[in-house]
Amino acid sequence: TLLELTVHPPGRVDREAGIIRDVKVLGNESKFTNGRSRRKYSESAKQQAARLYEGMKVNLDHPDKKTPDAERGFIESIGELRGVEVKSDGVYAKELHYNRKHPLTEALAEAAERFPNQFGLSHNAEGRVVNRGGKNLVEEITKVRSVDLVSDPATVRGLFESRSPTMTRTTREILEATFPGRLKLIEEMDAAG
Repeated sequence: TLLELTVHPPGRVDREAGIIRDVKVLGNESKFTNGRSRRKYSESAKQQAARLYEGMKVNLDHPDKKTPDAERGFIESIGELRGVEVKSDGVYAKELHYNRKHPLTEALAEAAERFPNQFGLSHNAEGRVVNRGGKNLVEEITKVRSVDLVSDPATVRGLFESRSPTMTRTTREILEATFPGRLKLIEEMDAAG
């Protein structure tokens, strides 16, 4: 059983349409989690996963680890994935369509907008894993039961994981870029209370 999680970047929630755009479903490598060692995903496994993820149901949380095939209740299902594609750093869905009338829709949209790095997507799947040179390689994804929203994804850092390197900027640099020529005024206002 393979349980993996992913997360994606903020600012992509369309509440009116009930869509979260550009979500990362699977990364290239899982972190050490749930007592398991790291696993890398082969290109063929990612291609297989992408085909299986298309139209896949998205649930809230994983089922109990002892019963990964357990039937999921209607209230656990919140949406589905559409437009799934493989990128250099993993598998993405162009859209996560969610049920706008689900009781947790507002919490999902709020978290996606404000706290996208605190949860992500994780698959509940089966596959073939081989050990190559002391490293575990997922060579094949044979079955995907669901893709679930979880609080600690194994292969992604958040719902909207960036596909480009992260740039580190200071608060001063951000303020100067946001309010060009007005940083001195902001500093004076801050000093004045």
